[in-house]
Amino acid sequence: MTQRRIYFSCDLLRDYPRMTIAEVAQRCGIPDLCHFTQLFKKHMGMSPGNWRLASGCGKMKRPTPTEYQLLRKRSVVGDGELPNRDIFHPLR
Repeated sequence: MTQRRIYFSCDLLRDYPRMTIAEVAQRCGIPDLCHFTQLFKKHMGMSPGNWRLASGCGKMKRPTPTEYQLLRKRSVVGDGELPNRDIFHPLR
């Protein structure tokens, strides 16, 4: 469940650049910003703010869970060629 919330937060961070990170956390069902940031870093390997910057306003697509593991090990975003962002969506 947490992983789906983090994936959903990636969509919100990328698609709604004016939404604050605290608002993203609230909409994902994690009301504590500090806890959200810790979970996000654990799953994504970077802070929500850095992920938003790296996402390039819609140019980055959500990686598969296997690619997440590789990204976390390298702690880099990669070359920008990541798979379709519609793989996981908590509301479907």
